[in-house]
Amino acid sequence: MMDARPRSDLLSTELDGETVVYDPRANCAVWLNPVASLVWHRMSGGASAAEIAASVQQCTADPPPIAQIEIDVRRLIDQMRDLDLLQCAM
Repeated sequence: MMDARPRSDLLSTELDGETVVYDPRANCAVWLNPVASLVWHRMSGGASAAEIAASVQQCTADPPPIAQIEIDVRRLIDQMRDLDLLQCAM
C-alpha cells in the first residue's frame, strides 16, 4: 500500500481521460495526462507503486519494461508530493 494518497480537500474532475486537480489552499490547478490520471486514481484506492505500474503497463501500447514503469510511477508520485497534492495514508 502507498504511504500517501491524494489530499482530501482537493477537487478533481476528469476530461477526456485526463484529470484536472484544483488545490484550494494554493488556488491553483494541475492538469494530469492520461497516465498521471491513472496513477492518481489508483493512489486514491491505496494501490502500491508496483500495482500502479502493472496497471500502466496493461493500458500502454508497446510498454517499456515493468521495472522502468515502476521507476517512472515513483518519480511521478514524488512530483505530486513536491506539489503538496498528497497526504500521509492512515
